[in-house]
Amino acid sequence: MFFHYYRLCYNKIIKSTLIASHGGETMSEHKKSVLKALKDMADAMNAGIWIWDVQTGELSINPRWAEMIGYQLEEIMPISIDTWQRFAHPSDLKKSDKALSKVFNQETPFYSFESRMKHKDGHYIWVLDSGKVVEWTDDLKPKRMIGTHIDITENKHLQIKAKRNERYLRQILENTKDIVYRLDLEGNFTFLSKAWNKILGHDIDDTIEKSYKQFIHPEDNVKIDKFFEKIKHSDEHQTLKNYRLISREGDYHYFETNVIAIIEDHQTVGYAGVAEDVTHVHQADEELKHQKNILERFFSVNLDLLAIVDKNGYFNTLNIAWEDVLGYTLDELKSKPILSF
Repeated sequence: MFFHYYRLCYNKIIKSTLIASHGGETMSEHKKSVLKALKDMADAMNAGIWIWDVQTGELSINPRWAEMIGYQLEEIMPISIDTWQRFAHPSDLKKSDKALSKVFNQETPFYSFESRMKHKDGHYIWVLDSGKVVEWTDDLKPKRMIGTHIDITENKHLQIKAKRNERYLRQILENTKDIVYRLDLEGNFTFLSKAWNKILGHDIDDTIEKSYKQFIHPEDNVKIDKFFEKIKHSDEHQTLKNYRLISREGDYHYFETNVIAIIEDHQTVGYAGVAEDVTHVHQADEELKHQKNILERFFSVNLDLLAIVDKNGYFNTLNIAWEDVLGYTLDELKSKPILSF
């Protein structure tokens, strides 16, 4: 909004300058009013003003132009276009020249460029450098440009920080082994990390806007529906274990997920979560149960005396043959050390 207002004011000043250049008033008669308008606008925006004679290289600037980079106007005199080139970051000069060329070739009416300028203290500030050709030569070469410098250092640093944080977050999401996801209230995916494709093989773009229910094992649907209904009315993380998602190949993987409701303006608008593939844990548990069943069956049918004793010499597990041979109940046998018998 602020820069839109600036552009409107700037356009009015440029228009009045062009009228003065081609209308009844001469530029000298109109110059004071134009400069005053520029000064008023610059003061209101705390901006630097520059007026450049493109053909001669002569440059006029106001005190604020110099103050932005830590100088008094007198300290950087004599002033010419070389002054700008002396303080501009070397890497920005070619880009600036390219932007100016588009204006000089009348490909675009305005020059606008975000540039770094070296401060007296040695660091660089960021300025929004904007301008327009207000007078042309008879052979359509640029004669005079006017423009402004606006200090955008703080906003630029925030922008750079935001982009850096976005890059870091993207790197984390792309490299985490767990699936990071977001759902809308209807249960449709609105975001998925790359792990979705790596673990289950489904294409991410094809999955976005589809319901999670298309990938859930039918037996788990009721459990998951209740889970999300519970989350909808809570502002705390919730955990769901051992639900199944189908892979592209058709087999099911077991997952454990942590989810929290996304709340905006005091209303739940969706869910965000992380899902860990725990298939290997589930398989290990199933194998352990299987081995336990085999061992228990072996103990129950074997006629020999079989037992597992702890480090203190007490029976931990015995088969029924002990009762038949010794006449003690299994509970009696477990109550005493093996050496008691």
